[in-house]
Amino acid sequence: MKNKNSSVIKNWAIIGTITVIICISIGLFFYNSYFRQTNAQLIETVPTDASFIFQVNDNRTFVQDITPLLPYLNEIMDLKSLPGFEFFMEQLQVVKNEFIISGHLNGDQYTILYSCKINENQFDQLIKNLEIDPRNYISFNENKIYNFGTHYKKFNFTYHSGLFTISENIELLKKSIAQLESTKNLLEHQNFKKIFEIITKNKKQNWLIVNNGTFFGGLHQFIKPEYHTFVAQIAKTPLWSAYQIRFNENEISMMGYSVVEEDFQKTYDQQPSQQNLFGSILPFNTTFYATLNTPNPVEFNKGFQNMRVYSQTLDNYNKILPIKTTYFSTSLDSTSYYYVAFQIDTNKTNISSFTNPDSLNSKNIYSINATNLSSIYPLINNRFKSELLAYFIKYKDYYIFSSTKEALIYYLKVIPNNNMESSPYYRFAKSNLPSEFTYEFFLSTSTSHKWEKYFIKDKHKMKIYNDLKLITYSYTQPANQLISVNFFIKF
Repeated sequence: MKNKNSSVIKNWAIIGTITVIICISIGLFFYNSYFRQTNAQLIETVPTDASFIFQVNDNRTFVQDITPLLPYLNEIMDLKSLPGFEFFMEQLQVVKNEFIISGHLNGDQYTILYSCKINENQFDQLIKNLEIDPRNYISFNENKIYNFGTHYKKFNFTYHSGLFTISENIELLKKSIAQLESTKNLLEHQNFKKIFEIITKNKKQNWLIVNNGTFFGGLHQFIKPEYHTFVAQIAKTPLWSAYQIRFNENEISMMGYSVVEEDFQKTYDQQPSQQNLFGSILPFNTTFYATLNTPNPVEFNKGFQNMRVYSQTLDNYNKILPIKTTYFSTSLDSTSYYYVAFQIDTNKTNISSFTNPDSLNSKNIYSINATNLSSIYPLINNRFKSELLAYFIKYKDYYIFSSTKEALIYYLKVIPNNNMESSPYYRFAKSNLPSEFTYEFFLSTSTSHKWEKYFIKDKHKMKIYNDLKLITYSYTQPANQLISVNFFIKF
C-alpha cells in the first residue's frame, strides 16, 4: 500500500512538472507573439544586417532640412524613395510621428525600409484612401502585404503589431516581419545596445546610426584603391556609431559616439584629448591632414609592441617619442608631397639619436638634415601608406620629415607666404569641431586639387564628386569603450 501511494505521488509530480513546463511555454509563446510584439520599439523591426539607420524624432524638420541634400545622399544611401514614404505619412496624417529609415546593402546598392507606429483604424483608412481592394494582398507569416504605385515605382507595405512598415523591396519587408517575430534583434548585440541607450536618452534630436564596417566599406566602390585608407581609418576601430545629425543647406554636421574595441580602449585610454594648434605649420595649399595627440608616447607605443607589422615603425617612434603627430600633404600641379610633423619634448628625446652625423646643412634659412631613420606608418596606422623619414627640418615647435629634400625645399618656399590658418575651409572646419581631441582628419578640395585624385573615373559624373568641398572627422579619448565623434561635411 505504501509503495502504491508513493507511485501515485510520483506520477502526479511528473504530471505537475509537465503541466508547469507547458504553461510556461504557452506563456512565453503568447508573450512573444502578442505582448512583446505589440509593445516593441521601432528598432526591433529593423533586420540586423542594416548598414545605417535614421531614428527620426522630428519628422517635419528632418524632411525639410534633408531635401536640399538629397541629391548627394541618394548617391551613397539610395534615399530616392523618401518622397514616396512621405506621401504615405501624409495619407496616414502622422507627419509628426517618429519613424525609422534603415539601409540594407543589396550588392552595390541599398534597399530602404521605413517603419512608424500607427493604429489599426489609421491603416484601414489608408487602404480606403488609396482605393486598394483589401482582398488583394500577399500573405506572409499570417500578415497581409499590400502594394501601391506604378510599374515605375511600387511600394510594398504591411501593418503588423501596431507598426506600419514599407519598402520598395518586398523581400526586405518580409525580413522585417520575420525580424519582429524573432526574439533576436539588434538590441541583443551589446555594442549596438550601448549606442542605442544613448539615443533613448535624447529623443528631441534626429539620429543617424551607422555600422562602420559595412557602411564605410560600401564607399570603396567610389574611391580609388590606393585611397581606401581614408575611409578605412574610420571603419577600422569603431563598431557602431550614433550621431545627432543636422542638415543646413549645403552642410551636414554629426556629433555622437562610437563603440570601440577593448584593444583600442587600452591603447588610447592614457592619451588625454588636448588642443592641437598646428595650423601655422601647414601650408595654405594643404589638402589633407591627419593629426594625433599622444601626450604619453611611451605608453602609446607599448600598445603596438606585439604587432609585427609595426616593428620597424616602433623602432623609429621609440627614438622620436612624439607627443603630437601630424601627417599631411600639399599639391603642386600634378605632384603631391607628403610630410610627417612631430612635436617633441626635447627633455625626453635626444634629437641627435635620429640625426645622421654626416648630414650637410642646406643653404635654406632652415637646415635640412639627413636622418638615420627608416620608413614608418604615420600615426602607427598601417591604413596610411608607409612614409620614409629620410630628411627633416625644424619649423617652430615641430620637426617636419619627408622622404626627399625636394619636398622640404618646396615646403620652405610656400610656408612663409601663407598657412592653413588663412584658409576658409580650415577655419570653417575648426569652428565645427571640438577644440580638444585625440585624433582629427581633414580633406578638402581647391582650385589646384580636384577629387579625380581620389574618385574612380566612372564616378566623375556624381554630384558629390563635383560639389564636395570638405570632410572633417575627429574623436576624443575613449571612456567605457566609447569615443566622442564629430563629422562635418560641406558641399
